[in-house]
Amino acid sequence: MGVSLDSGASHRQFREKQCLPFDLLVDREGSLCRLYDVGVTNLLVVKLAARVTYLIGRDGVIQAAFESVNPRGHAADVLAKCS
Repeated sequence: MGVSLDSGASHRQFREKQCLPFDLLVDREGSLCRLYDVGVTNLLVVKLAARVTYLIGRDGVIQAAFESVNPRGHAADVLAKCS
């Protein structure tokens, strides 16, 4: 799953444009950001959350955290941790 502070409409457009095979959750109030200790920058008219990926096991335990994520090559990095 992906999570961001953007609206549901923005998520739908982004998911369709990028052909994402997973759901995007809306966190307009930043409650998930606070829960997972993800930094949020307030730029007056928009809030931006840091890019962080958590690899969570079936048991609900965080197996790995990837901070300062660069989308290029990131999927391969996450998949390497899975094996």
